[in-house]
Amino acid sequence: MVATHPQWMTVHGGVTGDFLVRLRQIGHPLHNGRDFFGLRRRLSNFIFTMVWLKITKVRKLHRRHWLVVISLTILGLASACAREPNSPETSTLATASVPSPAIAEIPPDSQVSTQTAPSVAAPSMAAPGMATPDITTPEVLTTPMEILTPLVSAGVQVVGDDGRIVIGRVVSDQDGWIVVYTDEDGQKGAVLGYSSVSQGENDDLIVTVNPLQAGDALFVVLHTDDGEIGTFEFPGPDRPLENGSIMVEDHFRIVNQATIPEISVSDQEVNVDGVITIDLVATTKPGWLVIQLDDDGQPGEMVAYQPVFAGSNISLTLSISWSDATPVLHAVLYEDSGEPDIFEVPSVDKIVEHNGVPVSAAFESTFPPDIFVLQQPIVNGEVVVEKAVSYGPGWLVVYFDEEGHLGNIIGQASLEDGINEHIIVPVVESAATPNLHLMLHQDTGTIGEFEFPLADPMVIHRGLVPNPTTFRTDAGNYLITRDQPLSSEDEVVVPLVVVDVEGWIVLYNDNAGEIGDMIGLSWLPAGVHRDVTVIIDPDLATTTLHAVLHLDAGDQEEFEYPDGPDVRLRRNSRDIDSPSPWFRIVRANNQPLGR
Repeated sequence: MVATHPQWMTVHGGVTGDFLVRLRQIGHPLHNGRDFFGLRRRLSNFIFTMVWLKITKVRKLHRRHWLVVISLTILGLASACAREPNSPETSTLATASVPSPAIAEIPPDSQVSTQTAPSVAAPSMAAPGMATPDITTPEVLTTPMEILTPLVSAGVQVVGDDGRIVIGRVVSDQDGWIVVYTDEDGQKGAVLGYSSVSQGENDDLIVTVNPLQAGDALFVVLHTDDGEIGTFEFPGPDRPLENGSIMVEDHFRIVNQATIPEISVSDQEVNVDGVITIDLVATTKPGWLVIQLDDDGQPGEMVAYQPVFAGSNISLTLSISWSDATPVLHAVLYEDSGEPDIFEVPSVDKIVEHNGVPVSAAFESTFPPDIFVLQQPIVNGEVVVEKAVSYGPGWLVVYFDEEGHLGNIIGQASLEDGINEHIIVPVVESAATPNLHLMLHQDTGTIGEFEFPLADPMVIHRGLVPNPTTFRTDAGNYLITRDQPLSSEDEVVVPLVVVDVEGWIVLYNDNAGEIGDMIGLSWLPAGVHRDVTVIIDPDLATTTLHAVLHLDAGDQEEFEYPDGPDVRLRRNSRDIDSPSPWFRIVRANNQPLGR
């Protein structure tokens, strides 16, 4: 049993501490790190051995044995001091945990305390007259916090009809946005979609884009969220994030497997029922198929539409009025972006584009021989026929009425092959009857010379002579209106006005369903007038307007009403106004009217 010896702790700590303090003073690398603790352990073991032998009174140890112990200890110290500061053993210090200093084993019945406090200096146990050892707590090294380097990695993407793009890996040092741009000749173009990003590692982020605008390659860019948190504001405060002076982005290739939107339609003959067949409409999402008239080679006025579904729509049929048709028609694909199953143009449901080109198809339409004419008076010895279809060069011929049958010919006008519009036919006014009949004739003789009955017979279609088209010349004055947007020039268009005398077309606002205040007017000579433009006061306009005909009975082209003779034209004691006594207008940009 070894008794407690208070001088042991004093000698052991003091000698070791003095030796290591000297190493620190001369700047030797062993004053720190793993070699520090190895050296201290060797010194401690040596001194402990010496002291223990002294305490246990091992006095008869041969001199040779003492020399062996001292020599081995010196060799160990020399080996430790010979290590290079940057040796592999010492270079691992930055990441290894710092071990506690070793304490020599104390016999079980010893009363020596083994409690350690690394950060507090131990109380002195030196005997009277001995110096207190200078014990320095070893410096503990800590690993610095990891710094995030922002990066974006997308890789090759396969895009389908759903437009889903998966960004494989995003590292960000702050919350922000991942934003997908089009590739415009190697430069970033329009924003196609975005998704939020959290600080740190983000895997498999999904961004939805329009596959029709994706092209063959895209850019993905990391943005900040510097504005309103959770709201993407770009252009604005949510700017692209830069690592140094380099934008954090990735450029990646696209394999586009989305349905390519297209319309396929053949040239066709349209029968009297006006049915048109569209062979195929392919689209990535629900939309609208619209038939539009030709306007100088471009889609013009809409005459029919119907919904289409995502995918392939085959053999679609629409009905149009042939009297509204042009020889060339356009089938156009529109989005259904607003309220589902409600066609909202022009403000919401836009034309579908693929690679910047509208999805449409033009086709020629051939109609059966036919005539469309309005009821009208004979004005200045003329009647006006809205449309006539001729197979080859022909003639539009006017017959007077003889007890419900064709009478004598009182006028004719030449026709070109196809659809002819707004045909002015001179007639013998003195021979006209209240009812007149129109017939189509061929031009089989000298072209441009009407030679009936020797040549230029009546047209035969499918083995039959079509029935005559009859109209009245005593129907009086009338007009036709339609709902429409108000133009930026505050103009309203009245599609048709027929008057047999000089007069006025006057527009009034609405007052609880009745005619209110006058807001615009236009003077008209006698005859048939199409697309009459009237400029109105937008501050007085209401959503519902009334169009009314007035007589020009006083000074010509000077409106004198209500205190004058330019009274409203009437039939059967009623004002002559539009068939529905009102029509609706809205501003083209859907802004409210004056009231």
